[in-house]
Amino acid sequence: MRFSLDSYSAYEDFGGIVDVAFDPGLASMIGSGTLVVQSTSAPNPDVTLLEETTVRVVTDDRTMYLLPGAVNQPVRIKVYDRGGPTKADTVLYVCAYSNIIVAQQGGTCQQGVRPNQTVAQAAEQTPPQSILSFPPTVTIPAGDGFTDWYLIDISATGSGATILSYQLHDTQFGTGTGGIAGVPVWSTATYSAIRVYPDEDFSALYTGGALRWQDVYENALRYYDVLFPAMSRFIPLNYPDFLVRQADLVDERLNAPGEPGFWTTYNMPPTRTMSPAKVKLILDFLAQQQPAGQAQKA
Repeated sequence: MRFSLDSYSAYEDFGGIVDVAFDPGLASMIGSGTLVVQSTSAPNPDVTLLEETTVRVVTDDRTMYLLPGAVNQPVRIKVYDRGGPTKADTVLYVCAYSNIIVAQQGGTCQQGVRPNQTVAQAAEQTPPQSILSFPPTVTIPAGDGFTDWYLIDISATGSGATILSYQLHDTQFGTGTGGIAGVPVWSTATYSAIRVYPDEDFSALYTGGALRWQDVYENALRYYDVLFPAMSRFIPLNYPDFLVRQADLVDERLNAPGEPGFWTTYNMPPTRTMSPAKVKLILDFLAQQQPAGQAQKA
């Protein structure tokens, strides 16, 4: 089948989706073969531009929030072969990636020396960044993971954020210690963005009886107040009196994993990063302040 560049306007007008007519006699071959897009003219004659990936891996767990020390938390995986059940075992390579800071070199960012680079987590990184325990390879039996989810168990071994990629090949992109080279194409990759909450202990702040506003602000709210100033248009996070007056709204919007409101649109992604210990600290302060409605601006 040939598709000429003369038809590029059709490609552009329909957002990159093009209907290509084919000979009905080729239906069986198309259904069982591999679709390839190949250039036939200059400047790249006989060059393969795109090749179909017949086996597709998907997950509904694109974001996960784990409590400290969480054990055997399931990641749900499905695998398809041309849209149907697989006919052979599928080997998945599970790789963890993290964001590291790489100094920009020269006037432009070049491949391998970008200021913010997502790279494979390596044991030799200092400090070590591995925060999860997971099987490096998983074999999904033929036909499994089509109608029902195939489960991969992971456990928390530290705190922080990472990306867990479920790959059909064993290439790990980058090392994080030099020689950084390339990253997966995240727009088409199958992965979970995972945050493990820190194991924070604010018990010392309760020893004096009533919680102090300055302690609550410094330990739980200041980060969000500084990084998300637009929030002050709704609830100024450095005005405790205003926060106390909006206690019911704050209680509705702050949830820890496992609570009904955590995955609703009321609980915005930035506040999902707030650890359960921080959520409790804020809500306890508001509960204590309800009768008095007192405090001073931070």
